[in-house]
Amino acid sequence: MCFKLVVLSVLLLLVGPTFFSGILSRSTAATAASPVTTLSLGNIGVPPVAALNPFDPVSDYTLIGILYDYMFSLNWPPLPNITPVMAGGYSSNGNGTQWVVSVRPNLKWDNGSPLNATDLWFTLNLYNESGDFYPVITTMTILNSTSVQIDLGGPNLAFILTGFIDNGFAVLPYQTYKSVTNLSSFQNLNNIVADGPFVIYNYTDQSTIVFQANPYYWNGPPKLQSMDYTYFSSLSSEFDAYISGDIDALFYPGAYNGLQAIANLTGHTLIGPPYATPALTIEALLNDWVYPTNITDFRRALAFGTNVSLINEQLNGPYANQSVSNQDFLLPSYNEQIGFGNGTGPIGFTYNVAKAKQLFQQAGFKYSGNTLEYPNGTAVSLTIKYRYPDEPYSMDVATLLSTQWSLLGITVNQVNVPASTLRAGALNPAGWQVIASGVLGPQTDNGVTPGPGILDDIGDYYVNINGTHTDWNSTFYGIITNMTMEAQNSSQFNANARAAATLYTEGVPAIPLFNIVNWAPVSNDFYWGNPQNHTGIYYTQAITGQIFWDLSLDVVAPAAVTSTSTSTSSSIMVSTSSSSVISPTSSISVSTSSSSSPSPPPTTTTMVTSSTTTTTSTSSSSTLYIAAVIIVIIVIVAAVAAMMRRKPAGGTTPAASTSTTPGT
Repeated sequence: MCFKLVVLSVLLLLVGPTFFSGILSRSTAATAASPVTTLSLGNIGVPPVAALNPFDPVSDYTLIGILYDYMFSLNWPPLPNITPVMAGGYSSNGNGTQWVVSVRPNLKWDNGSPLNATDLWFTLNLYNESGDFYPVITTMTILNSTSVQIDLGGPNLAFILTGFIDNGFAVLPYQTYKSVTNLSSFQNLNNIVADGPFVIYNYTDQSTIVFQANPYYWNGPPKLQSMDYTYFSSLSSEFDAYISGDIDALFYPGAYNGLQAIANLTGHTLIGPPYATPALTIEALLNDWVYPTNITDFRRALAFGTNVSLINEQLNGPYANQSVSNQDFLLPSYNEQIGFGNGTGPIGFTYNVAKAKQLFQQAGFKYSGNTLEYPNGTAVSLTIKYRYPDEPYSMDVATLLSTQWSLLGITVNQVNVPASTLRAGALNPAGWQVIASGVLGPQTDNGVTPGPGILDDIGDYYVNINGTHTDWNSTFYGIITNMTMEAQNSSQFNANARAAATLYTEGVPAIPLFNIVNWAPVSNDFYWGNPQNHTGIYYTQAITGQIFWDLSLDVVAPAAVTSTSTSTSSSIMVSTSSSSVISPTSSISVSTSSSSSPSPPPTTTTMVTSSTTTTTSTSSSSTLYIAAVIIVIIVIVAAVAAMMRRKPAGGTTPAASTSTTPGT
């Protein structure tokens, strides 16, 4: 028996560390990994989702952005202005009438079938037939399995910006859309084929949508297995869910004063300036088509009578210096590019009540005591419309403007308007005087959104009159139209940019107040990216909310469970590897000359079987070895005790009431 115990002890010493390492590894991994295999996010909305088709106006575009990666991203400095995402590259001839655009090689849809030039060619045709390209595409030719040649009806050196980025262009699956007869009403809710980091197969009216990681994602499979996406009825309910831990992050495009409920929470990180991407320029939009805001001196007077710095300080507090809006509506880097460096650009308007009153009287208005009157003696009143709670800061802005403009002798009425009503109303020349808001579609942009890009930073400002684009200033509109046909950073382009920025500043179609920031409060239970190399949600992309960006969701991973020590502590790391078995298939190389309504080129289908294996490794051999030794000692002691209790040779078994002492 002693020999057997020695052998058992040796075996335990030899295999114990490995054996117990395996047991502890599996059990600990299951405990540590299970809470962090799913990412929980949310957004404000009312289910059910009506459509997931970019050509259907009732679609949920945030979900579309998750399901389909964009071809290009538009970035803030220091990243390049335009960066290929799904795109492999692009080139053009000298005047921008012919372009070659490609997708990355070896792309796949989430069902494993190839994503190639056929899909790009077909999607380009959908956008072209929908009138989204200017000039229109006249012919397209598939050059090879990844590239398409595009011939335009006229020059456009900014086609990647105006055609792809401004339209939010994402390649759509030919296999899904080829049989769609009514594009604008197609819902795309069943048998969904997608290419984003997380995908869904069917949508069935869920309030919480469960996404699965796409094993064929072009930038590598996501680090998490699934993502829950929940709709909230209001911003406050989304904040409550974040505070209670029901969601792991939220996206808040607003002023800092709206974050007080979560600003000091423990266990989270508030991603703000300088890493947060600037979002909308909040403005007092002035209606250039109705009296009295259609008078230039009246608008200039309002600009002088607005204490922009005070409004910014009131709403952004410690981040006010990061939220300053440039009067010339261009980012500092673009001012440098067009020759407005070192403060040489248009000066804008500083707070000066006396100057404001002087301009009012210069425009034919008069004062009766402290009341400003129209030339006919009627007191001047203005209506400010704003949208709350969709823009939670807008009510504060309207109140502060009302207080400041009352010092000019103006009575101000504040009206809260639903977001959809306000946006639709801003398209019309009548029905409003002042809107306190961010960008509203026709007022696209005047500062930072959707920028960067000088053309987008200068923006536009128009309404539809009898279905015709009618700009606030025809000279201004002519200049920016010319800029779309000029090479960016050419001498002519920069000269036009200087002229447009000056016209906008001096004409005051809007009073810029401050820039809001795309804040991202996130749970410290996850790794979200690296601000130093602009990865994850620190990627300075200017299209949509940080946590929903391309190149963001696939980066999110569980935070480190424990710290590693060489002698006393163990570190548990969970890694995921995927292997795919792909059936043989032929590559596609098609060259087709086609009109704007081409016939479908040949396609192939690839059958793919994937298996995903999750493995767990443990780096704690010394600790486990000690544990094994202790267990062996316990076993030996127990065995010795058992031997001592055995019946002595030649003796009798003790009676039940007899006590036997070991060793006697």
